[in-house]
Amino acid sequence: MAGCLKQGGLFKLADVEIQSSDDYATVLVVSMDDKPLKDSAQILVQVGTTERPSGWKTKPAQVSGRPGEEVVSFGHAPWMIVGSHVSLSMANSRISRARSLDPNGVPVKDLLLESAAGRKRFEFPRDALYVVLQ
Repeated sequence: MAGCLKQGGLFKLADVEIQSSDDYATVLVVSMDDKPLKDSAQILVQVGTTERPSGWKTKPAQVSGRPGEEVVSFGHAPWMIVGSHVSLSMANSRISRARSLDPNGVPVKDLLLESAAGRKRFEFPRDALYVVLQ
């Protein structure tokens, strides 16, 4: 799922519910053992948000007769990444652990994984790129 998630509120899919207050985000939920999400024992969740170099600047402009933006400064390192605001709920009785991973896929910390009504729910960490559910 990708787009202006804040406008959509809660997205209810077959086995996953995604809620986000991000202006723009991409959320991927992938089974890592070739099973449907509801039966998978290992699931990778990836969230991406807007990224820009420090000092990136735009100004209002007309683009093909429509309102748009003109880039006036491409900025410089380091890149700034908008922290995510995503929570997920999943119909899966096999998972019992959620762990955030660093950019290299190394586990960093365990996350609170709530269980209720046959679903698992967790808040995606604002500073993470990946979470693995097991």
